[in-house]
This record gives sequence, C-alpha cells and structure tokens, in this order.
Amino acid sequence: MENKFTDLGSRTQILTTPTQMGLAAYVYKNYNIPKQFVKPETVYHYTDAAGFLGIVTSGRFWATNADFLNDPSEATFALDAVDVFLTEYCKTRPDDANFVTECKKLLKVRRDEARYVVSFCQDGDLLSQWRGYGKFGAGYALGFFADQLKSSPKGGMCYEVDYGTQQLELALRDVLGLLREYASSQGGYRGSHFEFSESVRYLTLSIKHPKFREEREVRLIFQRALDPAMRDGRDEHRGATVRYRPRGADIVEYLDTPVAFAVPQSKESIPKLPLCKVIVGPGVQFSNNINSIKALLCRHGFEKVDVAESKVPFRT
Repeated sequence: MENKFTDLGSRTQILTTPTQMGLAAYVYKNYNIPKQFVKPETVYHYTDAAGFLGIVTSGRFWATNADFLNDPSEATFALDAVDVFLTEYCKTRPDDANFVTECKKLLKVRRDEARYVVSFCQDGDLLSQWRGYGKFGAGYALGFFADQLKSSPKGGMCYEVDYGTQQLELALRDVLGLLREYASSQGGYRGSHFEFSESVRYLTLSIKHPKFREEREVRLIFQRALDPAMRDGRDEHRGATVRYRPRGADIVEYLDTPVAFAVPQSKESIPKLPLCKVIVGPGVQFSNNINSIKALLCRHGFEKVDVAESKVPFRT
C-alpha cells in the first residue's frame, strides 16, 4: 500500500482523490511548474541608494503587493491565457462543457488573498534592469546566494519565472485527461472543478508575458489572506509586518519581511542576509562611493562581499 504522502501527485492519487495539492504536485513532478529556484547561483536585486541602505542595515526586504508591480498585465496574463485555453479545449470536448464552465467561473472570482513579491534577476549588470529598477543606472544590484534565498519560517517561496504559457497548457491538457478518467470511474466530476481551479491559481504564480523574457526573473513570493479573521495579530503575515508607502498617486501595500537565513544570537540581532556581491550602477560615481560602500558593508558584517563597477557603457 502506497504512503499517502509519497503518493501525492501520482497518477493513482489523482484518479482516486484529485485534490488541489495532488494536482499541483503532479504538474510540478512532470512539468516543473512552478519552477522552484534552488540553484547555487547568484541572483540580483536592483534598487536605488535608499533601498540598498535599507536592506543592508535592516536585514529585511519589502515584498510589494503584486497589484502594484510594474507589469500591468502581471495579475491577469496567465489566468487570461488559461481561460482561452479552456474555451478551445471545450470545443474538442463538448461533453465536458459544464465542468469547464464551472472552472472558468471560479478562476474569474478574485480570491480573498494578496500576493507579495520580491524580484531578482539572474544577470547583475543588465541595461534594461538598470533603466527599469536601478534608478535609471544610478542604483545598485545586490547579489545574493540563490540557494540560501528562502524565508522559512516566514512563508515565502522562491521561483524562477516562466515566460509564456505553452508548457502550462501541455500540463493542463494532461491533467484534464486524468480528471476525465476520474469522472468516468466516479460517475461525474464530483467537485473536482474547485480543486482544479485552485491548483491553476498556484501554478500561475510565476508566469509572465514572453515579452519580459530578457529579465530572467527569480522571485520570492508570499501569499496572505485578506480576511482579518485569517491574519495574525497586529496586521502581520507570519511575522512580516504589513506596511504602506506612497508611489506617485498610489498607496502601495508591502510586507516588511525578515528573510532569516541564520538564527540570530538574540532577539535584537539582525538576520544575516546571504549577500555576496554589490554591483555599482553605471550612473553612480564609483571612485567617489567605493570607500563608503565598503565601510557600510563592513559595519554590518559583510566584510567579504565583493563590490564591482558596472560594465554597461551607459550614462544617466
């Protein structure tokens, strides 16, 4: 008899009990969606001087509510693509029309949940990133050891972004086939439309439009219930405080989150970030700032962090 935990995400488990976790696990095992990023590489967070100071001195990140990310299609692109895919799928499987219609309805309902993101890039000296996120070149790219970039026990997960939905559509076609087998054996789908829809929400966490492929993004994602009854006390999410900041006319919600990579010596200690490199942007006078940058890093325990000048021939 198979263990119920090792069986999670197996074909047998789905044909017996197609749960949200089981469906998502099946797709992850067979299609690597979403891609958990655990490579022993360096990833870079582009920011301005204020962000650099804040991260180094506090040992914390600001995870921005996904509704306020720079890509306006971010929240809808993948789910819109899934909606189109389901419409086309239904044309070839008209007997599944009721099931597909229920799935599409559920996917269009906004969940009582917020998503927060800290973004990184696999390239630490990329012109488009300096322009978009590094104060138009007058900023910094902070390099972190990716395999240590996790926030346990704070609830964040690190994913490599997929660009486009081709692989996801292959996975969903496979899953829908399994659910048809399940429905055939059970005399109906028996509520599996809800489990399918919830698994799709999870699978689309880190999918963006193909036009953003150059970004080579890796992201740390947090999810938090909007219902106050489901939150921790003091408007927190698993220890990360919910705060607000102005950005133009917007009031942007974010999580002020400690990413604890090592157990601090005391409650007053600042968690040590896996910072390994700082690349100074092409719009920053390197010779004027190198000594103060190194002094700042040394003061906060980052004596071995490499500081390098951008090679991008770009002037602000």
